[in-house]
Amino acid sequence: MAFQKYAAKKDPDSVIDYGRDWTDWLGADTIIGSVWLINSDEEAVPTLVDDSSGYNSTSTSVWLSGGTEEVSYDLTNRITTLAGRTEDRTGVIKVEHK
Repeated sequence: MAFQKYAAKKDPDSVIDYGRDWTDWLGADTIIGSVWLINSDEEAVPTLVDDSSGYNSTSTSVWLSGGTEEVSYDLTNRITTLAGRTEDRTGVIKVEHK
């Protein structure tokens, strides 16, 4: 499931993947590193967990589990490229029972 600046919804019991296609932004450049940062303004237990992540030359993905019901999390993908650029994109994940 791709996200942009809009909220995506996740059930607290689900383990689900989210990703980003960076093709348009990259041009001829390629991804050589990707990290996912999870933040929330609320102290929430249990927290949203990055179970695993990956990338290829043009896209990134992350598998998320957990999260606290009715809490929104900022999910930021930070990439590094072969040309030496670093870029962030942030989406919002809202946890709620489906």
